[in-house]
Amino acid sequence: MSKPMGKTGKRLLIALLILVLLGGCFGAVALYAKNEINKPRFQMPEIAPLPSATALPTEKAALADYLNGLYAAAVTSDEAEGSWRTDVDLGGNMDLPFAHDDNAVISLIRDGAAGEFASLYPSASNVRMDGAENAPALQLDPNAITEFTAEQGRTDEEGEVTDDGIYFVDLTMDPASVDAAAFTSGEIYEAALAKLSAAVSAAEVTAEVQSCYLHFKIDRIADRLLNAEIHTELRFTADVTLTDAYAPLLEGTAQTRVVLPYKTTQHVDFSWYGARFLERAIAAKAGDMTALPADVKVNEAAMAGEDFTLTFTPSDPNALSIDADGVMTVHKAPEETATVTMTLEYRGHTYTDELIVYITELELEVENNG
Repeated sequence: MSKPMGKTGKRLLIALLILVLLGGCFGAVALYAKNEINKPRFQMPEIAPLPSATALPTEKAALADYLNGLYAAAVTSDEAEGSWRTDVDLGGNMDLPFAHDDNAVISLIRDGAAGEFASLYPSASNVRMDGAENAPALQLDPNAITEFTAEQGRTDEEGEVTDDGIYFVDLTMDPASVDAAAFTSGEIYEAALAKLSAAVSAAEVTAEVQSCYLHFKIDRIADRLLNAEIHTELRFTADVTLTDAYAPLLEGTAQTRVVLPYKTTQHVDFSWYGARFLERAIAAKAGDMTALPADVKVNEAAMAGEDFTLTFTPSDPNALSIDADGVMTVHKAPEETATVTMTLEYRGHTYTDELIVYITELELEVENNG
């Protein structure tokens, strides 16, 4: 006659049952994972890079002509919007004959003044270039270029290239080629003196350019300028007379000569109308519904009023269908590789781009690689 199982025995039995169940679960999970790992997966074919519209110039004269042409085309185009502003930096070593504590106060004041001076320069945001006014001018003299680098994409420390579709150009200019006198005349200069008039008046003002360098980003496939930056560093020298309210800073001296650093960074950005796919190719399976990776750029007012026509045309309508919102439904694999052509009609221009669609029965990676 067997004895009733005690509490300890029951606990051991329950523990064994749990271990058996867990083992079965882990085994099932491991088997599922093994099967998933071993499933054939779709490999995106290699796609040849898109060619550049213009080969990147390697000589100063050709590079200057190329940049001048791109800039002139951008500021007059009916296919682009532009934004520009100028940042001012008053940081750096000052030559001021004030006591140490007073210099600290002056430093705080000039930090606030930088924004005030920046507001004096022309600025605009997302204006159509064919109707724009006061767009910054640019005309490069190849003889003024002392150094330059021009490359396709950016290469990191590990040799990986990013932004392959972009040309990056950096120029260092001869400071003597910059018109320093332009900084001590004109509306901006007069407005700056007016802002300072409550504290100081200045005479015998001269400007000396210390350095000037420029950066450009270019869409190499469409031959379009995306961004230009012009950095200029100067030093102003002036005979300064403080008003009565600030005269105590000079401890009784009515006038003093000061040297002040002044840096400007002019930003000019262009955004271009058009339509393009953000990937060269995608993969899908029959039954999939996928939002096409499309980027469409028109004026905001046009977008609101739908003052444009956008269509998506599949190469095989029996294999693919696309609704008005750009959502693609895959019906079946075509006999040949499928493509989708996107067409934008806007302001008398037609923009097209093509997307390759690989339809497969194999397992797909989480992300498509275009």
